[in-house]
Amino acid sequence: MIFDLRGNGGGAPGMVAMAASYLLPPGTKLNSFRRRGHAEVDQSWTLPFVPGGSWSNEKPVYVLTSRETASGTEEFAYDLQQLKRATIAGERTWGGANPGMPFPIDTPLLGLRSYRDSREPDLGDQLGGHGCAARRQGGAGERAGSSKAHGT
Repeated sequence: MIFDLRGNGGGAPGMVAMAASYLLPPGTKLNSFRRRGHAEVDQSWTLPFVPGGSWSNEKPVYVLTSRETASGTEEFAYDLQQLKRATIAGERTWGGANPGMPFPIDTPLLGLRSYRDSREPDLGDQLGGHGCAARRQGGAGERAGSSKAHGT
């Protein structure tokens, strides 16, 4: 299966958990979120049930990324990479996979303030500010089947 997340600006942690639940066993820890300035930690896990059943825990998965892959889609790529469930191909992601909340600036403008740090489950590594590095490098405009996108 190939997920083309190039140019995708994000999504919510709950959607990441649902999508990952089709590819990983139930009860797999995906990520931890620490609220800035607080000791509490929220965790994200795959779901015990997904509509239609899981796709596969073993068939190959590839995720195409670009510098514009951010937020929830960036977390999805990173989680699958860290859990050795997918090969990431393309460019390093944006580095903004920290959940945020809107706040008013002035009518009709809103800002978005990050309020939690995303942490990888086993390494304690923070994704935000670093991005997800592709195993196979290639530009965002490269076709998935081109030799450059496959690192040859």
